[in-house]
Order: sequence, then C-alpha cells, then structure tokens
Amino acid sequence: MVKGFGGLMRQAQLMKKKMSKLNEELENQLVEGNAGHGQVKVKATCGIKIKSVEIDPNVVNLEDIETMEDLITIATNDAIDKAQKVKENEMDKITGGLSGKLPGLI
Repeated sequence: MVKGFGGLMRQAQLMKKKMSKLNEELENQLVEGNAGHGQVKVKATCGIKIKSVEIDPNVVNLEDIETMEDLITIATNDAIDKAQKVKENEMDKITGGLSGKLPGLI
C-alpha cells in the first residue's frame, strides 16, 4: 500500500521509468502480419515501423495489381494491429490494466 502523496509520486515515477524502458524494448520487437494465407508477409516493430515485406512470387500477377495492393494493405494492417496489441499487453503488465483506460498513457 502506498503511503501519502510522496509515496504515490515515487510509485508514479517508477512506473514512468518502467514504461520508458519498455517502449525502448518494443521499438525493436518484431511482429508479422499476413495476408493471402501467408502469400504476403509484413514485419513491423511494436513501435509501428515497417521493417520488411515478403511476397510469394506465385501471387504476383501484373494483370491484377489491385489484388497485390489489397494483400499488402491487409498484411500491413495485420502487423500494425498485432504490434499495438503486444504494446498494450506489455503496458498493462506495468500499469495494472490502466493503459487502455487512460488516454495518452502509451
């Protein structure tokens, strides 16, 4: 149990340090988004930076660029969604589940 305002402030500072360290770690943690049953794969960091795109040559059809664009978009959004979930889950471990309830916390 936290005693007094000073204890609360120390706890808040400790939480802030932990969150800052976690954010640094998440900048390098990779997730992979997929589309077309793995025909298109996008790797992104949990800091929401796209690191690579892998396309199965069998899915490339120059006469159907729209499908390729859709697959890349779907895989990218999948990677971003996964990265955000990882980040939220890791932050919830520090904040006791408050990260999704307090705007601007992550």
